[in-house]
Amino acid sequence: TIVRLTNLDSIRIRLFFSEKMLIQKLCNTNVYHIDRNCKVDSIVEISMDMKSVTLLLNKKLEDGIVYTLSINDSLLDCMGNIIALQSFIRFGYAQLPDSFDIIINEALFDPKGSEGVDFIEIFNRSEKIIDLKEVRLSNLKNNKIDSGTIISYEGFQLFPENYALLSTNSSIIQIQYAYKNEQNFIQMKEFPTYSNDEGVVILLSDNKIIDRFDYTAEMHYSLLKSLDGVSLERINYHRKTQDGSNWHSAASTVGYATPCYKNSSYSDNIEEITHFEAYPEIFSPDQD
Repeated sequence: TIVRLTNLDSIRIRLFFSEKMLIQKLCNTNVYHIDRNCKVDSIVEISMDMKSVTLLLNKKLEDGIVYTLSINDSLLDCMGNIIALQSFIRFGYAQLPDSFDIIINEALFDPKGSEGVDFIEIFNRSEKIIDLKEVRLSNLKNNKIDSGTIISYEGFQLFPENYALLSTNSSIIQIQYAYKNEQNFIQMKEFPTYSNDEGVVILLSDNKIIDRFDYTAEMHYSLLKSLDGVSLERINYHRKTQDGSNWHSAASTVGYATPCYKNSSYSDNIEEITHFEAYPEIFSPDQD
């Protein structure tokens, strides 16, 4: 299958496959069809592992335009399996993220059981297509922001209003939780260390903070008997990340986490409730 597509610049794109492909088929420019009068001019490079191909386009990609690449002819892997005709993938000219374009949307820092792994879910709240090879996941070390780890060395285009799930083991998360958008699970080679008690999750781009979340275990719902395997979910995309009232434990009805889909705690209400009073302070419903 087609796994993903990234742009190297305005006229070169790279297409990734799930298996090693037959070179003879990859070299045929007629295999690839792109809409919006954009065409594949030539084959620039086939990767050493034969799992990706770099294509040169006949014109520059435009900002803010979503293109579709589809397969018009037979593409086979080395075992003879054929990619379904008319298989397609969306792509565009990716831009650098500004502050708060991408946000931290869910965090699991106390994983389930001995085999569980931490994960961070991010969400693109901007109107840009953003390539995650330009973004690093970081934390604090000795009270200083660490240089962090590149989320995707090969690149990954995150579309507006889309989620991406970051971890070191996608399979474990998919076994332990119900999930959606499997294609947006990104398995990182390395992952920052996040303590079960408290920590700081940071998204960096060009050494600038895109988003930062200072969490503590006390932010979880106070009546939970155990925090093992329970994620913290953001309630609203547009409220401040550092607003403690904008976070809540994932619901038991969804299995205590919502990897790569809308949070169980999500609310459209963007008002911050700052004060609550009961009058009188002491009252009795049954007048006893």
